[in-house]
Amino acid sequence: MKQMLRLRLLVIALLFVGFSPSQAHEILADGDRQNDWIQGLANREDVPCCGNDDCRPLAAGALQISSDGTFSVEIGGSWFEVPERSLLRDMSPDGRPWVCPKQEPTASGYMYVVRGVRCLLLPMGA
Repeated sequence: MKQMLRLRLLVIALLFVGFSPSQAHEILADGDRQNDWIQGLANREDVPCCGNDDCRPLAAGALQISSDGTFSVEIGGSWFEVPERSLLRDMSPDGRPWVCPKQEPTASGYMYVVRGVRCLLLPMGA
């Protein structure tokens, strides 16, 4: 009985180690470990792009640029204007724009709501 309990505790511990924040890009984005290049990037306020709020490539049509050069992105059905401090130009080596949402926990603490954009990583020349 004790051995079975130890085995269960070991399996649970391995699950927590296996899903550490350092692996969040593989789990939440597109499953490509080569996207770890985002780790360590920060916006102009020195706020890390990646953390509890993971980055992902933008879907086609989810990025707009106004006539005055302001960027807007669509996240979860809502549009957010991207502040200049959150733009990281020429930082996406794979040619796709990536967004790192600014998320905050809800009152219950179990869910998150997007409140804006922490980082927008643009490809070369965008």
